[in-house]
Amino acid sequence: MGKYMRGAWAAFSKDPEMGLKSYGWPRYKPQDGGKRTLVRLAWENGVGVNAAEPEMYDGRCNTTFPIAKS
Repeated sequence: MGKYMRGAWAAFSKDPEMGLKSYGWPRYKPQDGGKRTLVRLAWENGVGVNAAEPEMYDGRCNTTFPIAKS
């Protein structure tokens, strides 16, 4: 997992907009309800992409930190 994360950080630092695309990561968009754009790292001890819906984790925070609608 450490090697994977170091590579991901390097890819992101070289190209913050598209660097993680080569890792198969979706672009995180909390406002796109129902789309799996949140990457869970080391999910079930796995290395690689395990995408989930942001609402699974961010939904409860919306009352404290509302997501701005554009």
